[in-house]
Amino acid sequence: MKKILLVIIVIFNLSCREEFALKKEEFLLNPETKSWKADKVTEMNFIGNNGEKITFKLEYEKEEFTPQKTTIAGVPTTISNYEQITQSFLALGNRFSIILTGYNEPFGNHINIGFNNILLVYNTTRFELFSLYIDNANFSNANTPGSRPPFITSTAKILSDYQINNKILPKVFLFELKDGTIKDTDIQMFAMAPKVGLIYFKTKNGTEFFRENL
Repeated sequence: MKKILLVIIVIFNLSCREEFALKKEEFLLNPETKSWKADKVTEMNFIGNNGEKITFKLEYEKEEFTPQKTTIAGVPTTISNYEQITQSFLALGNRFSIILTGYNEPFGNHINIGFNNILLVYNTTRFELFSLYIDNANFSNANTPGSRPPFITSTAKILSDYQINNKILPKVFLFELKDGTIKDTDIQMFAMAPKVGLIYFKTKNGTEFFRENL
């Protein structure tokens, strides 16, 4: 009995330390997902079909491991460290951000993209939208167990190639918003490319912006 009590005390004392757990695991971003980082990009310059110019400047960038702890009966059983890359760009009140996160199966790697009032999560293992937030409305994937309506009707796909400014870029991510209430000046469509970042976006009123510094 004393030995059992001693073991419990030792585990309790160790569990008070943030880094302690019976098991530690690490999940890295796969190379395909990692390639979506805008590599060495500090500015993204756009020109609209109305002549307007917009420059997104890199505001924040960080590569780290984010820990998550699993605890059973007060004992930390597992610490999972997930590789994560974060980038955020600002332009005249507009914000574009991307967070790449490595997860274990069946979740797969996730690309979290924020563009003004849009926040979407794309699963790079299943090649589909995992979730979508537009203003204060949440939309879920109908194929996800336990999900509830409203379900996502917006589309996200990776194109084998995409032409912009007489250049053809491979593996371009194209998103079109079809959920929620979309105002005239809201973003309705955008495209981004690996290592390059945001390359195109369009508002509901038809104004299109094309990346210049590709």
